[in-house]
Amino acid sequence: MVSNPKTRLALIQMLVAFLFLFANAPWLSAQTSTRLEITGTTMGVVGYSVVAFADSDVATELKASVAEELESVNQRMSTYIADSEVSRFNQSTSTDWFSISRETAEVVQKAQEISELSDGAFDITVQPLVARWKFSKDKSKLTKIPDKASIAADLKRVGYKKLQVRLDPPALKKSVAGLQIDLSAIAKGYAVDMVAERLQAMGLDNFLIEVGGEVRASGEKPDETSWRVGIEKPLPGAREPYQIIALYHQALASSGDYRNFFELNGKRYSHTIDPRTGYPVDHAVTATSVIAQDCTTADAMATAIMVLGRDGGIQLANKAGVKALILSETNNQLLATKTANFPSNEKESMIQEGGSFLKLVGIVSVFFLLAVLAMAIGVICGRERIKGSCGGIAALENPDITPECSLCSRAAECNDLKKELKKRQTETDS
Repeated sequence: MVSNPKTRLALIQMLVAFLFLFANAPWLSAQTSTRLEITGTTMGVVGYSVVAFADSDVATELKASVAEELESVNQRMSTYIADSEVSRFNQSTSTDWFSISRETAEVVQKAQEISELSDGAFDITVQPLVARWKFSKDKSKLTKIPDKASIAADLKRVGYKKLQVRLDPPALKKSVAGLQIDLSAIAKGYAVDMVAERLQAMGLDNFLIEVGGEVRASGEKPDETSWRVGIEKPLPGAREPYQIIALYHQALASSGDYRNFFELNGKRYSHTIDPRTGYPVDHAVTATSVIAQDCTTADAMATAIMVLGRDGGIQLANKAGVKALILSETNNQLLATKTANFPSNEKESMIQEGGSFLKLVGIVSVFFLLAVLAMAIGVICGRERIKGSCGGIAALENPDITPECSLCSRAAECNDLKKELKKRQTETDS
């Protein structure tokens, strides 16, 4: 038995500390949280939604923080606001360094990295072509397809290699006076990430953020179920889920030609423009979805994959280490192509991302260990002997040949046995 008071005290302290940590575990504290939901619009007509589980007294602060962060991103990166950083850069014809905020510089740097990775399929300098095809703030519709000469002229002002970015001090530089940028294919994802950082700074761990269809999840709901997010079927004018997945500390972004497009002479023209050709993408891929650790990457990669098409898109996703689902339409049939690590269903995504199922296993294991520890300390501190076999402890002897087995409830039996064995050994030797 443990007769040393200091040892018993240490064991009791260990149990108390374990109980304290368990009682303050996130999955228990979340049970008392209130569901807070904030909705609104940003970036013109882009809708957003934030659902978080927290104490109700932070609702006002949460709403203000979300609105402030979204407005900050909009004021820097919008092409619709005349005095935004992006608009002022686009209006400038100077080829000198143009000062901007570090936040905008970081987004442009990320965009340039994905442009390099995708061999120019993703390119924020596509703005002249966006305007040419009237997918910008000009709400008028095309009455005829742009001629080849005008497209060729625009392409001279397009190309990510004609743009430079630096972080210290933050600035952009164009090598062609007419170069302009459009961050719409990455800014929504970045806005989601910035809102997530604000929530985490407030001490919130369980939330789901959506801005214009780009989503990021953190933690779980109080009932220990993962956040469930739907991927839509690419159906113009309708909303129907294609697949439900569980998100756990990850982001999901989608791109497609079924929401923003126009038709002319019986042909649909997507708002996704291939910056290498100057024309809207024209292949069987109608929608892409990407899962990544952050929404900035997921947003940009979804657009890049949409430009590249099925085969090139899968290659890019594998090279970038993201999960991708590509939906193609041929003869009115929907074909799904995905990377090997993209979940096939909700249950698979829960297991992949360590969601509710694995957490349940963890909680059960903790309860089991807690019970064993409590019983062991109870036995020791109660000065009771542990019943069972000696497990080899009896091989250690005291000078009087009694075993070093003070914890065993059958010590007397072991002692008698050892004396008999010693007697027989003596008789044999003689």
